[in-house]
Amino acid sequence: MKIKSGSLENDTIHSSPEATVKIRFRNVGQGDTIFLESFHDGVLYLAIIDCKIDEYAENAAITYLRYLEYKKIKFKITIVVLSHPHRDHYDGAIQLFQFLKDHEIHIGTYAHTYTCDYRFPLLPAYSKTTIARINMAIDEYCKAGLCDDPDGVDIGNGYPLPLHSQFEIRCYSPSLHEKKLYRTNTQARLDQDNEPYSADANLLSTIIAIKSKNRYSLLTSDATMDTFNRLMQNPVVNLQSSELLGIQVPHHGSRNNFNLEFWKALKKCGNCVAVISVGKNKYGHPSPCVTKQLQDLDFKVCETNNYPSEEVRRANLKYDENSDLIDAGENDLIIEVPLVV
Repeated sequence: MKIKSGSLENDTIHSSPEATVKIRFRNVGQGDTIFLESFHDGVLYLAIIDCKIDEYAENAAITYLRYLEYKKIKFKITIVVLSHPHRDHYDGAIQLFQFLKDHEIHIGTYAHTYTCDYRFPLLPAYSKTTIARINMAIDEYCKAGLCDDPDGVDIGNGYPLPLHSQFEIRCYSPSLHEKKLYRTNTQARLDQDNEPYSADANLLSTIIAIKSKNRYSLLTSDATMDTFNRLMQNPVVNLQSSELLGIQVPHHGSRNNFNLEFWKALKKCGNCVAVISVGKNKYGHPSPCVTKQLQDLDFKVCETNNYPSEEVRRANLKYDENSDLIDAGENDLIIEVPLVV
């Protein structure tokens, strides 16, 4: 299995339109914007997981969608997922839903990982304000009649995500256990007159498997050590029976979220890819010990922070007929999940 970078325009997926799901890691610095994409019956089906404003104050989801429009590629967004309530995963969501509304782009549905009247009730104050604004943007979008399922979905353990029928995409976290633990932890802090601890929100992180027959890839968001322990003990999930093609390393390579025993237990394909979505940060991500352990397990480790210099990047910018920035994804990292194996 090899990872590659490059634009959709040059992808071989056009020559085998129903054979592959591509996991596209947009280069946003410290955080995530991920596209799942696959051609089927002449349509590019997309799922968007998280939406981060990049290091140049641009919305990587929007610039890519502008590119698809510019190239007149017919596409359908089946779902928009916000993996968990941390800003480096959702701070571009308001702009994204406004863009979808302004351009009259339909989506199938949308999802948070934990909802209570579409709110995250036990969060630090800065997150509450932003989440409330995101909810308003989603409400305005749905009122325009552009969402097939305007109620949204509360995804969790085993929930299937729509893309198209050729692939199985399931969300194995958060389970009821993680949700309950999140509420217990944050409520205890509130009872002590403290602000909720932001790291507790990692308990709400999605773990998404993109499966094709006997192979799969895993997107792990900021999932916790305990969540990976639960998955190892869950016979329904049973990841050990299939071959792993690639992973998103949890929490940008943090050693506090890296469960070595979980990754050792999985059966990997040759040259299995481990993508660390990372940029400039104050946390020391990725941890050198995590990178070393992944390499010792024969993962090919790749990081998303491969932007060119500002000078080079600006020289290569492209714009559409409205002078809006478009981005074909030359700096994206892509994992392929083939249908036929």
